Amino acid sequence: MFGKSSIQIMRKYPTPKMILEMDFEELVSDLKKASGGKFGEHKAFELLQLAKNSFATLIPDDYYSMLVKQNMKLLELLELQINDLEKIIKTEYEKLNVKLTQIPGIGVITGAIIYSEIGDIKRFSSAKKLSAFAGIDPSVRQSGEFLGTENHMSKRGSKIMRKLGFELLDSVNKHRDGYQDDPVCQYFFKKRVEGKAYRVAMFAAYNKFLRIYHSKVSAVLNEYEAAN
Repeated sequence: MFGKSSIQIMRKYPTPKMILEMDFEELVSDLKKASGGKFGEHKAFELLQLAKNSFATLIPDDYYSMLVKQNMKLLELLELQINDLEKIIKTEYEKLNVKLTQIPGIGVITGAIIYSEIGDIKRFSSAKKLSAFAGIDPSVRQSGEFLGTENHMSKRGSKIMRKLGFELLDSVNKHRDGYQDDPVCQYFFKKRVEGKAYRVAMFAAYNKFLRIYHSKVSAVLNEYEAAN
């Protein structure tokens, strides 16, 4: 709903009536321009059908248009505030000299979230404990000699780190061409080829990411301490 394409279309066509009155070819052109070529005639047709059946047709046009425009202005203000906050986060993050952004799929904001949640890697004596903190260690169901093979993920640990894992691997999945040589990406698709469900493969790959993270950061710290 709040993607760049949607926002640009709502700014130009704040009411269903305006979409219905617009020339179809112009609507297609606006969609292509707003989405960078992703959307075209098919999406324009969908919008026309939605406009015909929209409950907003029951609301006076001027009133509805005003509400949409007001919300667009609020959204613009929030975007400006987010940009300001991200600039501050970037400045503070760079002071820490953390090299998380060297890992494929991690930008400054993601790196800042990871560092803020994990903190000093020395708090975790092993990668397994880091995974437990992130809440992605499997909760084993065992009864007698039976050991469950379709275990659910543990609900303990950091909710932020679990959510971050989904976002990180989802980004890798959507931009797989850019991560083909990345071990985490390779592990994710290996699990998918093995028939693992998307969610299971995602958590397995995120677990691998945390193991790599623990190993690399610990190694850097050990080298630094040995040199000083």
